[in-house]
Amino acid sequence: MSKSDYEVLGITPDASQEEIKKAHRALVNKFHPDMYINNPLVDLATERMQEINVAYSKLTNQQSTRQDTKYTDDKENKSKQQNSQSNNQQRFEEIYQEALRKKVNGQTESDFLEAAVLFRGISGYKDSSLLATECDDLANKVRVKQRKYQMALEKKVNGQTENDFVEAAVLFRSIDGYKDSSFLASECGDLANKVRVKQRKYQKALEKKVNGRTENDFVEAAVLFRSIDGYKDSSLLANECDDLANKVRVK
Repeated sequence: MSKSDYEVLGITPDASQEEIKKAHRALVNKFHPDMYINNPLVDLATERMQEINVAYSKLTNQQSTRQDTKYTDDKENKSKQQNSQSNNQQRFEEIYQEALRKKVNGQTESDFLEAAVLFRGISGYKDSSLLATECDDLANKVRVKQRKYQMALEKKVNGQTENDFVEAAVLFRSIDGYKDSSFLASECGDLANKVRVKQRKYQKALEKKVNGRTENDFVEAAVLFRSIDGYKDSSLLANECDDLANKVRVK
């Protein structure tokens, strides 16, 4: 037996508009596919998210219709049909302005999806249909940025090589302005530079170890390896250089 829209959102039939919005936001945060990247449950999360959005859209439109109907019925008892139409226009304008504010000030995917739902609830009024489509596009762009942000963050956190951090910086710069991407791009640039410096020191120390002849050659190599302790096998090679320096000293 299929669930009702209220059951899908986990609310009762007498839930207010604000309760419906709150439930929708909570479910978006829990089941959004971006939270399941590289997770075998991503398809299930996507299906669940579609079900949630459909239920939210239906209930929001129902709430709007109920409010409009009640508003109209009350006015019909006090005024002529012309006044009733005028009041509906006012209500549509209020919804239009609320949706417009959400579109202009939106930051998250949920913001733009809510604006799109409101615009579609007054489809045919002014340019609501066009703006609803624009909100869908904005929601999709935010979704793409979120995916890139997560990919870049994973590369930054798990990065080992200069190339890892350079790729992360490129991803962060491709979504410049989204969250703290600019700051993280700079951090990745610094990390890439540090790895580059370590790589140079490692190569220089390795050359001194391989081509070393004197005690001083091996001591210098050991110092270089210890200056990048933790990078590759630097600690092990530093100890080997100490042994080589000691052997030359004994000779």
